[in-house]
Parts: sequence; structure tokens; C-alpha cells
Amino acid sequence: MLKKTDKQLQQIFLLRYYGYEVEEISNLLNIKPDTIYKKIQRFKEKLKKQ
Repeated sequence: MLKKTDKQLQQIFLLRYYGYEVEEISNLLNIKPDTIYKKIQRFKEKLKKQ
């Protein structure tokens, strides 16, 4: 089962894929834009470590 943050990250990437801007995503998911950037950054760092 996915943790809540993983589920949010999945939603963020899906919305970005479909062309939504970070501002729109933050409104839809009720997350601050800088939190979205941090989540994406942490995800990229995890990928580099693998």
C-alpha cells in the first residue's frame, strides 16, 4: 500500500504529465507550491541514489 506522500507524488506527476502548472496542482491538491517542488526534488534524489 502506498503511503499518503507517495500517493500525492503520484498525483503531482500525473497532473504535470497532463500539462497542469504547479500553481494549478497546488490548488487542486491543496498543497503549497514549494512543498510540491520539495517532493519532486526529493524524488529525483532518490532516483539518483539507485
